[in-house]
Amino acid sequence: HASGVNRADCLIRAGKYKLPPGASPILGVEVSGIVDKVGDQVTRWSSGDRVAALLNGGGYAQWAVAHESLAFSLPNHLSFEEMAAIPEVFLTAFQLINWISHVQPLETVLIHAGASGIGTAAIQIVKQMGAHSIVTVGSKEKAAYCQKLGAKHAILRYETIFDKEILDLTNNQGIDVILDCVGQAYWHQNIRTLKQGGRIVLYGALSGDHVKDFNLSDFYLKWPTVIGTTLFPRSLEYKAKLVADFLAFANPLFEKKLLEPIVYKTFPFANAAEAHKTMEANQNIGKIILNEFT
Repeated sequence: HASGVNRADCLIRAGKYKLPPGASPILGVEVSGIVDKVGDQVTRWSSGDRVAALLNGGGYAQWAVAHESLAFSLPNHLSFEEMAAIPEVFLTAFQLINWISHVQPLETVLIHAGASGIGTAAIQIVKQMGAHSIVTVGSKEKAAYCQKLGAKHAILRYETIFDKEILDLTNNQGIDVILDCVGQAYWHQNIRTLKQGGRIVLYGALSGDHVKDFNLSDFYLKWPTVIGTTLFPRSLEYKAKLVADFLAFANPLFEKKLLEPIVYKTFPFANAAEAHKTMEANQNIGKIILNEFT
């Protein structure tokens, strides 16, 4: 029925992202639909079940194949397009916040690209955990939307040096946790913004990989923990455990509409190129979805 568009899809298409071993060369890592057939040893699902699923590629197609442990049911009020907006970005955000940085209640989390799919998911998860988020975004419209979702503050990256504004907002205390998919361009500001003993989670490097003028003393005097992570290349066992933990946390919140997938725009599969251009232009707030795969 539907497939989510992710930044990795654009990078793979452009030859800028190496596929992990065993991944399908067909784009698409998250889908929703109706189960058509199941394998002989599958016990969790039957034909006709309504599911979303995390894939190892292959989602831009009329049929997709998922491991039974990476498929999951969601509340009936969610459309197929909304369901397809959940697996990759919500699982990634949950991984960053709960599994890796171990965000605690009342901590402050800086979320770069706050209006992205992962950003909009992260804002909501942070709020439900009793912590606070500050986001960087590229427009006033995105800033307002992120604050509506629950961000305490939204900073326009084109109008200010964000580290100075954040230090003002936090009374020079700094940030407990930084979730960064930007990389190079934000490294020095991240370090200046980080509270002593804070955590930085790097899950992308959209601005580049190499940090100029890296200063070890600026770094170690903050006593930071810096962790790099991705989800796509992780093992089946890792992803299956992540899905189980995420659903235990999130499904009651989806039922109560305290977590919601944010769908920016839906394109028919025939217009997938336009969908990619929309993402590459950073126009979206939340997820871009493909449907009509006939």
